[in-house]
Parts: sequence; C-alpha cells; structure tokens
Amino acid sequence: MDLTEDAGLPEPIYIFKKNMAPVSCLYLCQKKEFELLYVGTEEGLVHIWNLKTKREQKTIKVADTACLAITQYNDNIITQEKGYGLKYWRVVNLEWLLLKEVQTDYYGFCKIIVFNDRIYCPFDNGGIRVYQGEDTKVVMKCDVDRSRGEVMCMKFLKNCRELLVAYESGILTMWSFEGENPKIECEKEFNDTPMCLDVCDLTEEGILGSSGECLKKISVKNDNITEVRSTVLKNPGISCVSIRQDG
Repeated sequence: MDLTEDAGLPEPIYIFKKNMAPVSCLYLCQKKEFELLYVGTEEGLVHIWNLKTKREQKTIKVADTACLAITQYNDNIITQEKGYGLKYWRVVNLEWLLLKEVQTDYYGFCKIIVFNDRIYCPFDNGGIRVYQGEDTKVVMKCDVDRSRGEVMCMKFLKNCRELLVAYESGILTMWSFEGENPKIECEKEFNDTPMCLDVCDLTEEGILGSSGECLKKISVKNDNITEVRSTVLKNPGISCVSIRQDG
C-alpha cells in the first residue's frame, strides 16, 4: 500500500447534474428490479437517483441539518442527522414513512455503523451507544473522559470484535467487544485531529487522515496500534480515505 502512488482518476460511469447542495453521504440500494443511489446533502435532503434510467426519481426532506449517513436495516432505511440523531423510515412505493427517532445530540461528522444487527452510533461528549436492531434501547456504551472531544470516525477490524475509534483530541483507540461490556484494548495519540480512517483486512494496516498536513500509515496487528509511516501532503486536510480490497 503506497501512500505516494498516483494512479490518476478513472473515467466516471455516471455524471448526475442538478442544483444539489454539497453532498454529505451516499448509499447504493441494489434490488433485482432496480439500482437506486441515495444522495444525502448538507441541506438535509435525500436525492434518489435511478442508475438505470439515469434520472432523479424523488427528493425527500429527512433532516433540518446535514444528513450524515444513509443505510438500510432489514426493509427499513436509517438516516443520521447532524446535531439531532437517528430516524427510522419505511419505504412504500418511494414514499418515506417516519417510524421512530433517536436523539443523540451529536454535532460531529462520524457516520453510524450497522453491523451484526446492531447500530453503533456516535454520541455527545465522545461517547458511543450501541442499539439492538430497530429497538431504541441501548445495549452497550463506550464512554470516555470528555476531554477527548467528539468521536471523529470509526472502523471495525476484520475479526469483527474490535472497533477503532478516533477522537477529536488526536487519540486513536481500539475498543474490544468480546465480553458483555466494551473495554479499551490499546490506544495511540497523534498530533492532529483525525478525520477519517480505513484498514486493509489482508495486511492489517490502515490509513489515518487528519486536519493536518500528514497522512499516517498505521499497523493494527496483535492488538496494538503503531505508526508505520507519515507522508506530508501538498494540501493539508483529508476528510475521506478508502483502501482497495486487494490491499
């Protein structure tokens, strides 16, 4: 995994042109009969694009602030609203019916994770709440000293028992979910505020982007977090990183 490699940008398959607000999240809904792309914006709208017809089918108002995330749980849709929380929707013939809401008072940019019938949601004061499916009852909590700041990003490791969580203060923590109560396995502190991260399951190495001028390559082997290399960027600040599945 070479941080300095410049592969260039591929030609786009689709180009959607419309006066949309800045895009804050994407979700691809694939069915046998259609493929839909849900596009969440900073204005709290979800634009639904049909990838076969290459046309917009519908625009839905889901939030008063930015729509941070869109994901699917069983037959329902979950949206995450910045500064508010989660909304559960049932979609019937492209009509979105609001089922329930969960308030989290989270004002950061970290997106929820849906994994093994559980929803991992960033909370205020650096906390994380785990919900069981569509039940709004909290089944697990990851609480820390509020001096760490907000949760910035999260990523499950390949063993599916450990969750990497980056905090506003620069701390990257590995949480273990093996027992009934989550516990901190290890952690490492960086100078800049982490903004995004991704981990390769094959190599157990990852990339940590931040608000600063450096892109960090890290190792998460043997329940330990170490910095492998740091690359200085021409333009400081990284908001999103993604690693190819083949490493």
